[in-house]
Amino acid sequence: MEYLLIEIENSNPEILEIAQAALSHLPFEAFEIKGDRFKGYILKQDYNESLIKGALAQFEILDGIGFTVAPVPFSNWNDEWERNFQPVLSRQKVEIRAPHHSINPLAAHSVLIVPRMSFGTGHHSTTALMIEAMLGCQIAGKTVHDVGTGSGVLAILAAMLGAAEVRASDNYPIAVENTGDNAMLNSVTLTEICLADGMPSSWPAADIILANITRNALIGLAESFTQGAKAGSMLFTSGYLADDAELVESAVQAYGWQTTQRLSSADGWVCTGFAFSQPRVQAKPKA
Repeated sequence: MEYLLIEIENSNPEILEIAQAALSHLPFEAFEIKGDRFKGYILKQDYNESLIKGALAQFEILDGIGFTVAPVPFSNWNDEWERNFQPVLSRQKVEIRAPHHSINPLAAHSVLIVPRMSFGTGHHSTTALMIEAMLGCQIAGKTVHDVGTGSGVLAILAAMLGAAEVRASDNYPIAVENTGDNAMLNSVTLTEICLADGMPSSWPAADIILANITRNALIGLAESFTQGAKAGSMLFTSGYLADDAELVESAVQAYGWQTTQRLSSADGWVCTGFAFSQPRVQAKPKA
């Protein structure tokens, strides 16, 4: 397999973090931020310059930012990840680790992953915020849907926390496959893992919906969340900066959701919690 290395150089670490978030839903297989450099690895056949530029342009702060493209052997990024990945302990309760790490005795839950894309490994602030939101609500016995599951961290954690049913979706095949592999590594069963842009209409109404995706994707899926909800459903969203929080929240509120909480990270990322009080909405009839 032939891979390409997409590289962005910038002395501002926030710029590099935002670039990673912006590209997280393109078919990259790994990300790395080291010093003043962001690196993304993608199959040559999946590379699309226009899509990358469009994804970066979603964020005003990235407007006009350049990147370089170079061929690289597949093994390079995988070996680098194995050497440098460090376990993450969120809120001193949830550990995210690789197979070569021992379990942290201080962690109440230990999620084992071998990611094929870095967004969702727990190193990004949005993943930590979503975990914090999950730990603050009752998940045991609930039906949970994880939209844009990535490496499956949140779906796997929901299963560990005792959810009765957990469904996960992503619009990239490699993420769907990766989530299934990681679920097996953790000896948890996910009710369904599917390739979809949002929540399939065949899914039952959820008690809890998790969506750690980009700002524009959240806005576009606001109606889908409502169609997959019922009275009392909760929705947790992340993947956007504080400057965009009101935009996302307004889009979701327009479909009957009420904001219940907003969590923030030190580097400016946000997680918003919502509650739904209206009956489940049926899909609009086609014109």
